[in-house]
Amino acid sequence: MLLWRKIPFTLVIFASILLLGIVLGSVRGYLAPAIEQQWGFGLHNLWDGRPYTIVTSVFLTRRPFMVLGMVTVVGSIVGLYEWLVGWRRALLLFWTTDLLSKLMASLLVVWPLYLAGTEMGRSMALSSDIGASAGGTGCLGALLHYVPDRYRRVVTLLVVLYHIIRPIVYPDPYADAMHIFALALGWYLGRYRPHILN
Repeated sequence: MLLWRKIPFTLVIFASILLLGIVLGSVRGYLAPAIEQQWGFGLHNLWDGRPYTIVTSVFLTRRPFMVLGMVTVVGSIVGLYEWLVGWRRALLLFWTTDLLSKLMASLLVVWPLYLAGTEMGRSMALSSDIGASAGGTGCLGALLHYVPDRYRRVVTLLVVLYHIIRPIVYPDPYADAMHIFALALGWYLGRYRPHILN
C-alpha cells in the first residue's frame, strides 16, 4: 500500500511492461517481428501516419533479458525519481524526455543519414525501437541533481562516460543517440528540485 501511494506511476509502467511481455511472449522467447514493426517506433511510423507508436513502443520488450532490463530500469531509476518528486513530476519528466528524445534522434540523426543515402540511415529509418529506456534515462539525468554535492561531479562524469563508451562497445546508433538526448533533457529539466509532492 505504501508503494502504491509513493510510486503509482512507476508501478503502472512496471506492470504494463511485464503484462505485455507475458501476453506477447517476450518473457518466454522473442517478440514477433510484425508486432515490433507495427507498434514499435521509428521514422517509418511517422511516414506511415502512425505517430501513436511513439507511446506504444515504451511498453514493448523483445526477449526475456530485455524484459528484466526494462523492469529494472523502471523499478529502480524511475521509481526512485518518483519517490523523491512525486508521481506528477515523474510522469511529466518521463514522458517529456522519452517522446522528445525519440523525435530528436529520428529527425536529427536518422533522417539526415537517410537523406544522405547511407545504408545505416536506410536501415535505421525502416527499423523500430522499443522499450522504456529513453524515459528511464531522462529520469537518470534528473536524478543526478539529487546526488550529494561531494559525489555529484564524479557520479555525473561516470554516467556521461557510460553513455559515451557504451556505443563503442555495443553500438546501436538510434538508441545511443536517443539515450544521449534523453540524459541531457532529463538533466536540464530536472535542475529544479521540488519538495516531495505526495
